[in-house]
Amino acid sequence: MKKILGTILLILSLQSGFGQTVGLVLSGGGAKGLSHIGVIKALEENGIPIDYVAGTSIGAVIASLYAIGYTADEMIVLLQSKDFRNWYKGYVPEREQCYVFDYEQTSEILGLRFDIKKSGFSLSFPSSLVSPYQMDLAVMQLFSAADAVSGHNFDSLMVPFRCVASDIVEKKAYIARTGNLGTMVRASMSFPFYFKGVKVDSTMLFDGGFYNNFPWNIMDSDFQPAFIIGAKCTANPTRPDEDDLYNQIENMLMFETNYRLPNNRGVMIETKSDDISLFDFSKLSILVEEGYRNTLAMMDSIKARTERRVSPKELQTKRTAFKSRMPELRFKNVKVSGKVNDKQINFIDRMMRADKYAAFDFNTLRQRYFRIISTNNVNTFFPTAEYDSLSGFFDLHIRATPTSHFYAAIGGNISSLSLNQLYLGLDWHVMATNMYRVGLQFTLGRFFSGAKLTGRGYLNVWPAYFYELELNALQFDYYKGSQDLMFADKRPSYLQENDAYGRINLGVPIFPIQNFILKAGASIGVSINNYYQTDNFSSLDTTDCMQLNYVSPQVIVERNTLNYKQYAWQGKKQHISLRYVYGREDFIPGNLFKVWSEPTVNYHNWLAARLQSEWYIRLSPWVSVGMHIDLMLSTKSEFGNHFSTMLMLPAFTPTPHSQTLFLQDYRANIFVGFGFIPIVTITDKLLLHFGGYLFQPYESLMLDTDGIYYSQPWANRAYIATGAFVWHTPLGPLSVSANYYSNATNNWYIQLNFGYLLFNKKGLDY
Repeated sequence: MKKILGTILLILSLQSGFGQTVGLVLSGGGAKGLSHIGVIKALEENGIPIDYVAGTSIGAVIASLYAIGYTADEMIVLLQSKDFRNWYKGYVPEREQCYVFDYEQTSEILGLRFDIKKSGFSLSFPSSLVSPYQMDLAVMQLFSAADAVSGHNFDSLMVPFRCVASDIVEKKAYIARTGNLGTMVRASMSFPFYFKGVKVDSTMLFDGGFYNNFPWNIMDSDFQPAFIIGAKCTANPTRPDEDDLYNQIENMLMFETNYRLPNNRGVMIETKSDDISLFDFSKLSILVEEGYRNTLAMMDSIKARTERRVSPKELQTKRTAFKSRMPELRFKNVKVSGKVNDKQINFIDRMMRADKYAAFDFNTLRQRYFRIISTNNVNTFFPTAEYDSLSGFFDLHIRATPTSHFYAAIGGNISSLSLNQLYLGLDWHVMATNMYRVGLQFTLGRFFSGAKLTGRGYLNVWPAYFYELELNALQFDYYKGSQDLMFADKRPSYLQENDAYGRINLGVPIFPIQNFILKAGASIGVSINNYYQTDNFSSLDTTDCMQLNYVSPQVIVERNTLNYKQYAWQGKKQHISLRYVYGREDFIPGNLFKVWSEPTVNYHNWLAARLQSEWYIRLSPWVSVGMHIDLMLSTKSEFGNHFSTMLMLPAFTPTPHSQTLFLQDYRANIFVGFGFIPIVTITDKLLLHFGGYLFQPYESLMLDTDGIYYSQPWANRAYIATGAFVWHTPLGPLSVSANYYSNATNNWYIQLNFGYLLFNKKGLDY
C-alpha cells in the first residue's frame, strides 16, 4: 500500500512540473504572521496551487507546517492548543514537572550563576526571557518524522521549502535548503533575548527577519516559479521608541527588507495589524480571518494570472501519500554531545534511558527530558532526532552544556507593615555520576531572621532516592503594634520564638507522574520562647522563658505544582505529615511572673498528624477557583502555663499575612480549616486574588481565674478574609491587599507589598 501511495505522489510531483508553477512567500512579523494561515486557506479553497513555499521567522513556521502536510485548519487547531501556548511562553505543564529535584521555597528575587576559575569569576547570564526547552522539544516532535522522509533535503518535503535564519557573526542571511528541518525552523524564529539562539555546525543562528524578512528573491532564484504570491504582515522597523525594548532591538539588528514584489513576478497580499504586539498569539482567530479576507479580495487578480487549479481531492491524496511514509517517533539510542564530561554524559544517558536496550516513545521521552531540565543542572539541552532506516527507530541526539556550579541569590520583602526583610542565598551544586547540592541561606528582618545550611545528595538517577541534611537557626519577633502602616513599634517584643535544630531525611518519589515525594527522617533541636503573659510590661522587665529540648521522627508525603510561590492560580500543593515528639520543657519565670511561679521541668510526648491541600481549577480564561483544606490532629497535653501551651498549639495560617501574626484564636490541637479562593485573571500576571477561610477547632484553649480549660466541642470558630490586587512582575509579586481577622485584637490590616513573605520552617512545624 505504501508503495502505491508513493507512486501516486511521484506521479503528482511529476505532473506539477508541467504547466504553471506557483510559489508562496511568507514574511516574518511575530504573532501577526498567523494571518498567513488565512492566506493558505483562501488559496486552497479556490484551487490555487502552492508548489513551493519559503518563509522567515513566523513565516517559516507556517510555511514548514504546510510543507509537511498540515492543512490550514490543522494549523489553527495546533496553534490554538494549550500545548502551543506552553511552547511560546516556556511553561512546563503540571504533569511534566518533577518535584523531587525542588528545594524548599525561598524569598529569592534575583539570582546569578557563576564559576570560580584560575582566571577569576566566570559569570553566567540568562540568554533568553522565555525558557527554550518547551519549544526545542516541540519542533523536534513536529518535524522529525517529515525530516526522516525527506532525508534532510527540503526539496523532498511534500512541498519544497526554503527557510531563512540569520548569521549574526557574518551579518548575513542563512538560507536553509538542507539539514535538520526542526532545528532550522527553530533558528528562524529565535528573536534575541526572547528565544535563545540555535547553533548549527558551529554557526549561531537567530531570527531570519534581521537580514531578509521577505525572501521572495530566494524563492525566485531557487525554484523559479512562473508566479509568486507574497504574504506580508509587517514593515521595516519604525524609529525606536525609548520605552519599547523590542523596537530598539529591531532597529539595532534588522537590515531594511525589500517588500516590493515586481508586478511581472506575482502579487502581494498585505495584512496590516498594527494594534497586535509581536507575541500576542491569542489573536489567532482575528488574524486568520484578516488574512483570509485580504486574500479573497485579491482572488480575481490571482486567478487571472494562474491557469492551473488543484482540487481538494488532489491535495488530500498528496498529503496522505506523504504522511503515510512518516515513521513513528520511537527512540532507542541516546547520543549526548556538547560541553559535558564523561560523568555528565553518563548521568544524562541514565536519566533518559531506564533500560538502555529498550525503545521508548515520545511521551516517555518528554517526561525524562523535563526530568533532567528540572534538576537545574543543564543550561543548553537541545534535542534532535535522526532516523535509522535499518532499525526503524530514531536516535536521540542531545547537545548539552551544564550550568555553573555556584548560584547566588538576593531577595526578600518590602512592605508597608514593617515586615521588611533581606534574603541572601548561595548554592553549590555538581552534576557528575549523581547529583549533589549544598546551600547556605540568610534572612534578616525585624519580624523574622534566620540562617540555614542544607545539603542533598542523590543515591540513584531514577527513581531519584536522596538524602538531605539541614541545620537551621531562626527567630520570630512578635510586636503588639508591629503592623502599623509604615511605622515600626518601638516597644519590645512581647513574644520571641527562637529555634535551632538539625534534621536528616531520606526521600524517594512515589507516584512519579503525580509528583508526590515521600520523606522519612528525624529532627533534634531546641526551642526557646521568651514572652510576657501581660500587656503591662516595659523594656526594663524580664520575660518568662520556656525552653523545649526535643527529638522527633517524622514521615512526610508532599508535592507542589503551584505556578507561583505566592498568589498562585494554577496547580496543586499537598502535604501530609505524621510526627512523634519527645521533649523536656524547662520554664523560668521573669520578674513579672516570679511571684506566682517557680522554675519547673516537665516531660512531654505526643503524636501529631496533619493534612493540607490547596488546588486550583481554571473555570474560564478569566476565572480560577481555589480550595484550601487543613486537617490537624494532635495528642499534645498542656505545658506549664497557658501561654506556653498556646505557643505549642498548631496554627491555622493559610495566607501569607496570617503567618506574620500570633493569633491565639486560630490555634488548637485538633481543628479543621477550609478556604474558598476565587481569582480573576486579568492576564497571566495581573490578577484579583480573593479568599475566605473558616477555622473550626474541636476544642479551644481557654483561661480563667481557675487556670487552663477547654471550650465545649465545636463551640468556637474564627474567620479570615483577604483580597489582593497582584502583579507578578519578573522580579516578584507586587500586591495591595486587605486582610480581615474576625477574632483578633486588630481586625483589619491593609498592606502594600513587594516580594515574598516566606519564612524558614520551625523544627516542630507539622
